[in-house]
Amino acid sequence: MACPHELILGLCDETHIAELKMKRNIQSAEAVMPRSLVTKTSTFRKWILLTLLLWFWNCIEYDVNTFIFNEMHFPFKKYYFTFLLMLAGKVALITGGANGLGECTAKLFAKHGAKIILADIQCELGHVVSEAIGSANSRFVHCDVSKEEDVKNTVDIAVKTYGKLDIVFNNAGILDPTKASITDNKKEDFDRVLSVNVTGVFLGMKHAARVMVPARSGSIISMSSIASEVGGIASHAYTCSKHAIVGLTKNLAVELGQFGIRVNCLSPYAMFTPLANNSGKTDGKTFENISNSYGNLKGVTLTTNDVANAALFLASNDAKYISGHNLHVDGRFSLASTANIFKNEENHDPTVEKWFI
Repeated sequence: MACPHELILGLCDETHIAELKMKRNIQSAEAVMPRSLVTKTSTFRKWILLTLLLWFWNCIEYDVNTFIFNEMHFPFKKYYFTFLLMLAGKVALITGGANGLGECTAKLFAKHGAKIILADIQCELGHVVSEAIGSANSRFVHCDVSKEEDVKNTVDIAVKTYGKLDIVFNNAGILDPTKASITDNKKEDFDRVLSVNVTGVFLGMKHAARVMVPARSGSIISMSSIASEVGGIASHAYTCSKHAIVGLTKNLAVELGQFGIRVNCLSPYAMFTPLANNSGKTDGKTFENISNSYGNLKGVTLTTNDVANAALFLASNDAKYISGHNLHVDGRFSLASTANIFKNEENHDPTVEKWFI
């Protein structure tokens, strides 16, 4: 008696059987291959979506660094996300970091992955900024930059806390009362400005070099001003101090270049900061109207964010072959002559001249 499967096969000829087997193989392949391709495509889309989300958070000032390195926990995370951060793994010391440009720069550096040492004499404000950045990523140190022991101690704390020092931003600075005549200036005011604006920068450079030379790497950035290029826009003491910073920058860039250390400075146009506000001449809106009136580049207003971004560039590897440079962030005000033959009178408001003293 024939077996059941033999009876079934007997109903089909060999050609029909071959067609059935081929159809079954094709169906099996179609069932497997699309699943594999869909899985790969789905994974790729997930990474694209995640990258776009991180970019979006970065645009809305979300603390990407804190989110990535403190909240996300999965293997190899640093390899996936460090490309978004310009200062990942760096340690930066910022003087005058309790408010104004220093605060803005500290938060920007931290957002790009740096650990921050905030140095200032304003303890209460300094601690507030440090808490805003996060205790895991920053520390405040009381420091009077005109005193060498304070500067030395601050640098030592940075190295002790984070193991190294990659970036020093000499940002601390002060103004003196503007007098119409040099005969009205007091020596004590002149000495006070130079002790902070020049000696403070010199000490910051000195002790930065002390720890950077053995490491054979680092970036030192100092705050100068367009007063280092143009006369008659600031007091004698302030103008003198900013010229000195440019000279120190160029000289030190030559000395430290042999150790792979870059030294640069920034010379911005007028911007409203607590330093400008303390002069007591005007409020922020009026100050901006005045500076815009005299500025060369129309339609935009210089802010601390703009200068902080310039500092970020000089601190990052994007500026790896830039040293000894005085970067002007002034819309080319320092280049324009007061006897500008191209000046459109519609852009000039003579009523603001009384403020520009």
